Amino acid sequence: MRHEISALRVKKLILLWIISLSTIISFTTAQNIWDIQASFCNENETNKELDIITKAGQETNICINFTNNSLKDTSILVNFVDWILTANGNKWCLAASKPKPNFGQHMLDYETKLNIPSNSSIQQIYKIKFPTGYSWVSHGCLSYEIDNKNNIAWWMGIIFRKSHTIDILVWWTEINSNLKIKDLSFSWDQVSKKLIFTIQNKWNISQSVQISGSINNPFWYSQNFRTETITIPANEYKTLETKNLNLPDYKWIFFVGSTLNYEADFNFNITNHNIPDQYTTPGTITISKTLILRNRFYIASIAIILSLITLIIFKHRR
Repeated sequence: MRHEISALRVKKLILLWIISLSTIISFTTAQNIWDIQASFCNENETNKELDIITKAGQETNICINFTNNSLKDTSILVNFVDWILTANGNKWCLAASKPKPNFGQHMLDYETKLNIPSNSSIQQIYKIKFPTGYSWVSHGCLSYEIDNKNNIAWWMGIIFRKSHTIDILVWWTEINSNLKIKDLSFSWDQVSKKLIFTIQNKWNISQSVQISGSINNPFWYSQNFRTETITIPANEYKTLETKNLNLPDYKWIFFVGSTLNYEADFNFNITNHNIPDQYTTPGTITISKTLILRNRFYIASIAIILSLITLIIFKHRR
């Protein structure tokens, strides 16, 4: 009696075979790629990240030590690519085939293929140069993989890479960037009584910001306030709020005087780097505004007064 194997069962068998083969390939290939180690020359070998500060228009060296711990001479493919932040805040190095507008395109010509003898280390110097006028933080990755295109894994599209992040703060002598107070608004209702500051960071690096000041009126009322300290990323908007302010029941003219204090938040070790003072020196911005606050009593009073004036004018014309 013939037993026919259904098409579904054949598909399941093929899928199982592919998964099994992929697992074997993964183990074998991973053994190869993990035999290759890379570390930045001027960083601790346990630190797989590199921070550099450079000036636009000049060449900067990226020194890397590659080590082959295997018993075979090995060829690897080296690429410098951009990285992005994932939704959960992790750094993700992009594939070499992806665009490299932030970092990779500024690398000077280099050999992507590198041969490393067995049980030995070699040192490579790569160069990067940002164009004159560039002023930003550039995010990139060193990415490398085994160069073995005859491997079954490569033919199946299974490629195992290792990568290490590189962040470069690039500064330019002509600095026109600053913090800008876009708006100063006042939130007033029965529940919330607070000042809200909206700030734009036009620097190329993050800034740590805090605002302090006072609000007062012509009747000798005065109250001090201080916001929390927040970090505003480069070229982004953030809002700072005071706590609820205990203003007097009567409302009319209030004067707000405040000072915004800011300081560069590099996340870099800036010691012994010749960076202009505009980048490193803390700064202040003075903010002042007159607020005319009203409540329901004033609105009702104005409405009554306008009605009376209208009535008087109407009677006078008659």
